[in-house]
Amino acid sequence: MSPLIGKYYQAWVEGPTLFEHWSDCDRFYRFVKACARYGRKVRNGGWLREHLEQDLALKYTDRSCIERLIQNAATLFDSIMDYERVDFPLVVLEMREPYAVKLELHSYIKSDGTPRYTDEEIDSMLVEHFGVIGDAE
Repeated sequence: MSPLIGKYYQAWVEGPTLFEHWSDCDRFYRFVKACARYGRKVRNGGWLREHLEQDLALKYTDRSCIERLIQNAATLFDSIMDYERVDFPLVVLEMREPYAVKLELHSYIKSDGTPRYTDEEIDSMLVEHFGVIGDAE
């Protein structure tokens, strides 16, 4: 864990509780956001579990409580990290910029490795939606 992410992690784990108060959730969300923003590697709930198993054993004595907290944290961590990884906006869905749409459509590849759309099909879509051909080349 990088020093910066570690600071966010410690700010959350060293709080009086992990999820019992709204400020606990804020500290957790800040930690997850730091992982998404500053982390060089993609992290998941298994990675968080390893850290929590060590740190919560020092804080709590009830093993079932520790396991429940770790499971909740790891599941929520995975959900938020999945959300953070989603590309947004989808230029083809929003259809606002012809050049960006043309580039995006050119990047679509079938499972056999061939382009999903021909240049003619892409130009036809652009004319239909924008009234022009977006020459992005």
